[in-house]
Amino acid sequence: MQEKFDSLRFDSKFKKVKLNKLEKDTISRLGLSENDIDEILSRKCFAEGSYAMLFDVPKNKDMVAKAWKNPNSDSHRADHENTALCLFRL
Repeated sequence: MQEKFDSLRFDSKFKKVKLNKLEKDTISRLGLSENDIDEILSRKCFAEGSYAMLFDVPKNKDMVAKAWKNPNSDSHRADHENTALCLFRL
């Protein structure tokens, strides 16, 4: 696998997030707004992997946000992640 991302050099902030209707509906059901997402992504992540970073969600201490470093090329990795997490919870 050839990585295109050097996480050691990643220190810039995310640009303002542009959400589609499904994403807006999803975060709304979680009690969050687009401004909340922008605020979350402006903070320092608490964990970082090769493809994504994890952030605390100040409005809900039981929730974390995951942001893909290269969303156009890596977000497909989450296709089955929700199912896997549901099974993990069982």
